[in-house]
Amino acid sequence: MLTSWYDKYESQCWYKNTFLVKNPSQISQATSGDREWNNIEGSGCNFVCLSMIIGINPAHIASYLKDTNGYFGIDKSLESKNLKGESTHLVWDRNKPSFKGDEITIKEIHHPEKGITNVTVKLETIEMESDIVKARELITRHKSNGNHIICGYDDHSRLVAGTKSGEYYLWDPDLESTKLDDNINGEHSLDWFYSMYASEKKYANKSAEYWVYSVTFS
Repeated sequence: MLTSWYDKYESQCWYKNTFLVKNPSQISQATSGDREWNNIEGSGCNFVCLSMIIGINPAHIASYLKDTNGYFGIDKSLESKNLKGESTHLVWDRNKPSFKGDEITIKEIHHPEKGITNVTVKLETIEMESDIVKARELITRHKSNGNHIICGYDDHSRLVAGTKSGEYYLWDPDLESTKLDDNINGEHSLDWFYSMYASEKKYANKSAEYWVYSVTFS
């Protein structure tokens, strides 16, 4: 039996033309690594997971947050070139809120169920876990407190989205590496998540991160 905690799945691949910048002059493409653009498709897996938690599509949220002072910021670790071919640094959301206790508030945004509302997202804690049994316990504990969990390693974020046959499953916002049917049908279990990284040597001594959020409306 499938029990989904969220009403709507979103994919970062559906937002190629939504950029995580304050103004269009900051649109740029990384010059190394994955060569990502600072759009939702290239840089927005965590952002999309947050949008699913809030229940508002990521393009709508991005358009509100571009007017929030300091939300979309320069990442000096990611060199890029802008549309004029000039050397610069990628600007994106930096996975905000990104530190324990940090929060963001979006005021007077239209929610499909709640109407015009204020929404506050707070990062309650970040926990690290390499053991799948303890990961299940972690999820159970935070979910019982009404919180939301995004998990991943340093490469990608996924939303803990519900249960299937008593096991937790994830929604993956990247449809270039997963299938839509598998996401909405709960095929991405915690076992799937851990086994995928266990096969890669560079993650052998790393633990998965669990970012725990609270969401309040007012």
